[in-house]
Amino acid sequence: MEQKKSPEKRIPKLPRMRKYAWAAVKLVLALHAGTQVNYCVTGSRDSPQRTAFEREFGFSVQGFKEDLEDENQNLSKIASAVHKEQLEKQFHLSAIRVSSEHYWRKSIPGQLEHIVIKGGEAYDGINYPFAGRIYLDDDFSIYTVNHEIKHAKTDWLMLHHPEFEKKWLASTLDAEGNSPYSGYSSKILPRIRLIGDYFEGRYFDSTENEKLGFVSSYARICFYEDVAELSEMAEKPYSVYAFARLLYEDKNEKIIHKVNLAQEYGLIPAEFSEYVAVQKAFNENKELADASDALLDLSGDFLARHPNSVYEIIIRGERGKILEKKEQRREAVEEYRLGLKAEYKDPNYYSDIISSISGCYEKMGDNEMAALYQKAKEIYEAGWKNNDLEIVLRGVDGFLEENGERI
Repeated sequence: MEQKKSPEKRIPKLPRMRKYAWAAVKLVLALHAGTQVNYCVTGSRDSPQRTAFEREFGFSVQGFKEDLEDENQNLSKIASAVHKEQLEKQFHLSAIRVSSEHYWRKSIPGQLEHIVIKGGEAYDGINYPFAGRIYLDDDFSIYTVNHEIKHAKTDWLMLHHPEFEKKWLASTLDAEGNSPYSGYSSKILPRIRLIGDYFEGRYFDSTENEKLGFVSSYARICFYEDVAELSEMAEKPYSVYAFARLLYEDKNEKIIHKVNLAQEYGLIPAEFSEYVAVQKAFNENKELADASDALLDLSGDFLARHPNSVYEIIIRGERGKILEKKEQRREAVEEYRLGLKAEYKDPNYYSDIISSISGCYEKMGDNEMAALYQKAKEIYEAGWKNNDLEIVLRGVDGFLEENGERI
């Protein structure tokens, strides 16, 4: 009996394989075209908060609602940083966009980055040079906003004051006259999928960094990052002690040179070095009872010279603490109130100052006023959490005035 032969496998002809491949390509392209429509339309959809932002600052803020209005107080962080940067020096942007962590909600460049880079993202924030657009990772820090705006301000300087770069670079050469900048490749190559394990990232000792005039290893990438890193660091309240050491104790000439340039060209406030000196005096003498009057005089002189400084709220807070220790609580309340009235409502200090006023009233036996300020604190913190731009930018002055308190 003849054995039944199994049917031969038929191999599709080449034209048919091409047809299947082209169909798959068209499907992928259609899917990604859909993602780009979603990215452009849904990600740029207007809202009352975005309208208020554009009316306040003159440029738009974009992103999916989940990544902007609903996530981690992202709109509050952007608004606060932008407000401070505008008070220090005006700059031009057309938009700030918060990127999504989800592949299907990214732009084409963002999707390519997601495929190529380990972790899906190469940056916390990026300023496209001379394009007027900043992109932020959805989990960004408020200081990332500062950093990218410093880049935008540097773009303007490069166009209008090209001598700035030459002056800056004069302080970066090592003892042999060579540039110590390492370039972006040392940071990017180790993060590329598949090949990244074959490259080692370059990390530098902090002592060596400071000796060469850098505030961080990231600052050693290039001139552009060097400027932004130092300028961003000047925006961080807790960095004031590092600057106090570098400027007044170690007297690091390279960093002093860069700080002076950043002040001269408006990348950081012109009074920054003076502010650091005042904070240094507070830190070293605040526990000495006989130094309180001298500290009040020193800080008072600073405020008189710089009446609209972004540091006013911080200085007023320190002065209020001194007056509290002297048990001059009514004077302390007045000082704290002036802090609340400052143009820049620094979120690192605003809520604490409200608490200090409430505490002063409680110690003076005025429970009604203590409760009013406690309620004001709750309103402020809820407003910040809910991305309420009116609260972020103008605090709770309106609430207090409505309840008979003058601010």
